[in-house]
Amino acid sequence: MQTGSRILLALVMVMPLWPTQTASAETVYLKNGTVVKGRIVKEDDTSFAIETQDGRRKVAKSEVELLPAVDPNLALLSGLLFSGAGHVYADAWGRGAFFLGLSAIAGGAGYLVARQGFPNSTASQVLGAALGYGVGTVMGALDARALADAQSKLVRYRVSYDN
Repeated sequence: MQTGSRILLALVMVMPLWPTQTASAETVYLKNGTVVKGRIVKEDDTSFAIETQDGRRKVAKSEVELLPAVDPNLALLSGLLFSGAGHVYADAWGRGAFFLGLSAIAGGAGYLVARQGFPNSTASQVLGAALGYGVGTVMGALDARALADAQSKLVRYRVSYDN
């Protein structure tokens, strides 16, 4: 197996293990402009329990500012225009970087395959690179749409996670 194929296979196998946001502190934004900083230690259907420097504070979810829903079609279109852009729109930067890298590797692999088959044809090599990049881009755009669709069905609160 060639080195490029091994790298591509390794990336595809590692992708489901890509870390999600791990946070040591959260910032919760309330509708009245108040900012609560601490660590969310408990969440139920109606409230968050936040451990702050001053002690534990219970905040009703109805007081927390809601985030606008992510549009799945916009995630798909932006992902098709530039590999990884749909994930960036859906605030999944790590996955966006993954699919950008995957597309670049697939484009390089397409170029190398075309170069082996058509060593004197620059047009074939460029076409091979474009097709390889396109496959990675389409895969990423479809993944971004699925991610955005799942996110749009959730009630999302304005909470930022600081490391």
